[in-house]
Amino acid sequence: MTVTIKVGCEAYIVRDGKLLLGRRKNVFGHGTWALPGGHLEPLERADECIAREIHEELGITIAPATAQLVAVTDGLYPERDAHYIHLTFRVDIGPQEPKLAEPDRCSEWRWCDPAALPIPLFAPHAAILATIASGHTYRFLLE
Repeated sequence: MTVTIKVGCEAYIVRDGKLLLGRRKNVFGHGTWALPGGHLEPLERADECIAREIHEELGITIAPATAQLVAVTDGLYPERDAHYIHLTFRVDIGPQEPKLAEPDRCSEWRWCDPAALPIPLFAPHAAILATIASGHTYRFLLE
């Protein structure tokens, strides 16, 4: 069995008590709500990855050093021969407004009340949000 190991970097962006989520489009998890983010590229630092992804997806520029790690989820998906490590960073975008910079991959961005998140959530990101809510940094997942 050959298992693919991938690293995803996600942004946990909260403004005025609302969490930024996007509806996935034309990608795995199509139609679900998810955090901004994407895959770590070879020889790329994780903080640089999240800064790049935020720029690509939201049209927003941040300094990589300002991203603060808030969660690590370790997901094993044997039925898909996959192993995902998700590194989630709290990111402050200040007054910058998110734009729909990749309309082929996301149909909209929305500021959501954390107590009433839209459904369905992208399952790996639901686990990330549960990890953050638990006050822990690390969570192991087995599907």
